[in-house]
Amino acid sequence: MARWSPRCVRLSLFGCLTLAGVAAASRGAAADEPFAAVVRPFVDTYCAACHNREKPSAELDLTKYRDAAAVGGEYRQWELVAEFVGKGEMPPPDAKQPPESDRKRLLKAIDQLLAEEAAKVAGDPGGVL
Repeated sequence: MARWSPRCVRLSLFGCLTLAGVAAASRGAAADEPFAAVVRPFVDTYCAACHNREKPSAELDLTKYRDAAAVGGEYRQWELVAEFVGKGEMPPPDAKQPPESDRKRLLKAIDQLLAEEAAKVAGDPGGVL
């Protein structure tokens, strides 16, 4: 049976950790794609005029979300955003309306982001009291 030298073990471990880091970084970048390509432009075009830092209609500032991680950090808030957009309640009738295809793309992107966030915490029971 062949024995591995300590140097070989270190190099193998280094390689595994490097690959794990690259994989984690690519997952983060992949999650940012639907945000940057779909969510951010939709918010900027149809939501930011009313839901911003200066004028947070319904106490909601959607301009503060700059990446997918921020969306995942407020899971329930984005479930509500998807619900209101999906029902056609937002944007309100007197505001600029997105084409139905953009609305569907937004809902799909939010769904993907929330599913990725849920997968990250799957099996985590939360804080122990």
